[in-house]
Amino acid sequence: DFAPKRRRLNEVMIFNPHYAVFSMDPGKPEVYSGVCLDNDPRFCAEDPDGAGDVTGTDVLMEDVRQLCIHQKYKVAQRPMDLTPTTGLQGLVSAGTVEYAAKYWDYMEKFLDRCPLSGTGSDRFGEDCSEKVMKEVGIDSKEIQKCVLHQKDSLLQHELENPAWSPRAIRINGWRYSGMLEADLVARAVCSGFIHVPIECNTLFHERDVFKPYVVQQAGVSLGELLLWLLATIALGFVCMSLYKRYLKKEMRTTLREEVMLEVQAQMGEYAQLRGA
Repeated sequence: DFAPKRRRLNEVMIFNPHYAVFSMDPGKPEVYSGVCLDNDPRFCAEDPDGAGDVTGTDVLMEDVRQLCIHQKYKVAQRPMDLTPTTGLQGLVSAGTVEYAAKYWDYMEKFLDRCPLSGTGSDRFGEDCSEKVMKEVGIDSKEIQKCVLHQKDSLLQHELENPAWSPRAIRINGWRYSGMLEADLVARAVCSGFIHVPIECNTLFHERDVFKPYVVQQAGVSLGELLLWLLATIALGFVCMSLYKRYLKKEMRTTLREEVMLEVQAQMGEYAQLRGA
């Protein structure tokens, strides 16, 4: 969700991705499987779907692929003036803003195209990742080479630079504690400049501070709710009608059986009288 805003800020914002990697105590190989890379307790990640097909190892490999994509495709936009007037002083020693367009193209599509609940090549994993890379114009062979040769060093870097949670953001070195919603994060980034760049002026409109901020989430509209309600009522009516017909049929069957039993009983008494 942040990708469009990152594209707009591509010349004024430095972005460094990090991924949640942890180590486990050695000597417990029974807990490494599916969580740690190559059953090595040095590099582990949480299993995202419990007993599902996707494992922590899959997550680690996807982390490395994304780091390789960002590393390969980031390019210098322009030298950064690290004077106090920019509001960005001290962020990088090189003084250069880098932007990886392909990384954001990939991130914008990957989780939608490769969900944990997918099947086959449409499930979170290497096959689906390569499909998305091809779609956005990423050289998957180059990324495979990077994964092969730099996997351990990239994961070691992530292990040595942890955050306070798997979903965390720092802006100008400060911990961001707001909601992880793209618009709010972009506002926080823009508020970190001493002199706000023109790119920020086109990202969003000024908001009335006296009105509560509402995160726009996909949900059911009023029309859809009424439609589902009517469908539920109709289904209930059909079920009740069928149940009523069933009860009538059962009552008729029961009455018929009782009448037949009564007739048989009367016929038996009549036969006994004639015999007497």
